[in-house]
Amino acid sequence: MGSDVAWSPHEGTEWRVETVVSVTDGDTVRLRRSRVIELDGRTYRITDEDPRGVPIRLTWVDTPERGEAGYKQAHDDLAAWIFERTAPLRVVCFESGGWDRLMGDLLDADGNSASQWLMTEGNGGAGWPAYVRGK
Repeated sequence: MGSDVAWSPHEGTEWRVETVVSVTDGDTVRLRRSRVIELDGRTYRITDEDPRGVPIRLTWVDTPERGEAGYKQAHDDLAAWIFERTAPLRVVCFESGGWDRLMGDLLDADGNSASQWLMTEGNGGAGWPAYVRGK
């Protein structure tokens, strides 16, 4: 996507989160997803096959990496956001950006974004910084 292209969160593909396998760090999770598709007039549910889950990098936020100051707090913030939700989560996935993981954002039943929460409420209320491409 060029910088002259307006981007909308609705351009991603929405999936239901079946299982959060692990929280890798403050901005990456591994999960199993499913979604309903129609093919030849019939409805099917497709699900990720790999039991280790699919790595999803949260699109908007940039938290410390393993070994950096704040890593544990960021990890714990994302884990708390996920595991405090009782209703099924959704993940909106976007193109990979060339990484070994998909880009996406987790949404709860009310449409609240994990990335947005991390940037406003995480890090003890100070928020984690926004992701800046090329940083």
